[in-house]
Amino acid sequence: MQQFINSSGSELISAFEDIDDIYAEEKVIFSMAVRTLLSEKGSVSSRDVLFYLIGEMDATTDVVRLDVLRTCMEILMGMKNPH
Repeated sequence: MQQFINSSGSELISAFEDIDDIYAEEKVIFSMAVRTLLSEKGSVSSRDVLFYLIGEMDATTDVVRLDVLRTCMEILMGMKNPH
């Protein structure tokens, strides 16, 4: 898996902003993940986001949210390193 690593998270945030508007809920989750990880660790990578999504999936029983989180994982896995 390619990793986006940036201490400010700006590259990852930019990549997530480029996601189609039909994925509005996924954008919110990605934004929340990046903000949470930056506040906790000071940096963020795609691997960190992946583990965040897995944790969120483990913590919910809402089938709609699970579907959105699954879509987030699919989007994340399909991204390429912007460098």
